[in-house]
Amino acid sequence: MIQAGGKLSGVDLGRWVCASIDGPNESVVRMRSLGICVGRPLDLVCDGDPMIVRVGSTQIGLSRFLAKHVTVQPRSESMEPVEDTAS
Repeated sequence: MIQAGGKLSGVDLGRWVCASIDGPNESVVRMRSLGICVGRPLDLVCDGDPMIVRVGSTQIGLSRFLAKHVTVQPRSESMEPVEDTAS
């Protein structure tokens, strides 16, 4: 079964891509600093509070408060994770 997407805080474990980030500016800035950006592939690894999200090769704990500001869409199988090479 393919899930249509929605808020990261409410989707099933699996492979997603960030479609948008909304909410207070400080929440948006915080997620960008964690590597969660529009177009970035994400893997939801563990559902809970915090949720465990893999961004590239890094796993982060993301509170449900922040996750409810991230809208995701299903990730196509051909989409490879983007490695963040910026330092």
